[in-house]
This record gives sequence, structure tokens and C-alpha cells, in this order.
Amino acid sequence: MTDSERGGESLRSGGTMTKTNLLIVSCSKSKRSDPDLLPAIARYDGPTFRLIRRFIKLHPSANLDLWILSAKYGLISSDRAIADYDQKMTEIRAKELRSVACLQLNEIVGSHSYERVLLCMGKTYLQSLEGFNLDSNTTIARGGMGQKLGELYRWLYGESSHERD
Repeated sequence: MTDSERGGESLRSGGTMTKTNLLIVSCSKSKRSDPDLLPAIARYDGPTFRLIRRFIKLHPSANLDLWILSAKYGLISSDRAIADYDQKMTEIRAKELRSVACLQLNEIVGSHSYERVLLCMGKTYLQSLEGFNLDSNTTIARGGMGQKLGELYRWLYGESSHERD
């Protein structure tokens, strides 16, 4: 897939090849309603994004490559400028996105040797990634929203799950 097929985006969310951790999260229903275009990381405002933004603020040099699976836009880099919208991920939409999203994700993963990969999203969003080649470095956050947030926190901050029990 070329940059133009991805909407002009480079493969690297942050433009560097030194990132060692890949985080893929779903978009959120909560969004900032600013009329102007905003980077996706700023547009989405659910608990997952607040946690990620706080982590990035505390650790600006973290080796984190962040991509977002959007019901409207598909798989996008966190710095892609997007408009406000309201579109829910449905099973039909997940199937529509599947081939392109899996191709993109396999290309992203294939372009760099990530130490860790975390997929943090609900079941319907995961349907968009059926066909993605999981490897031993890939973790899928499981459970309800609170459990996924806890797993994301531990993944970002490097705590084992036993340290917080």
C-alpha cells in the first residue's frame, strides 16, 4: 500500500523508525466537538485516550507507535487530522474495513520489529482485524472496559499485572 492509498500518511505514526512498542486502540464515542480538524489523539476523548495522553505527557520520549481503528476512517495514525463525526462500529462496518485494515496493520508490523504490540478494543472492532497475523509479541486486551484500561495502564507503564492486584 502506498502513502497515497493511506491518505498520504507515512507508515510511522511519529515519523521515526526507533519506536519499539505498537499500540492499536479503537476510537471513542466521546470526542472533542471543535469545528476545526484535530489530530486523532486530541479529537478522541474517552478514558483510553485520556490515559494515553497522560502517559505521553509524562513520557514524551517513550518508544510508542500509536494507531487508531476508527469506525469512520479505518486504521489511522494518531497524528492524522480528523473532523468531528458520529459513526458507530457495527459488524457490517467491521467487515467493510477488514481487508484494508488488515493489509495496513500487517504492513505496519512488517515494517518494524516491535518488541510489544497491544490491541485494545472491543469485539466488534476486533472483527475488523480478523486476518491480521498475530505473533508472540501481540497481546489483545480482554474483558470489560475497566479491565482493558487496567491492562493498557500496565502495558504502558511496564507494571506486571501482579503488582496492581
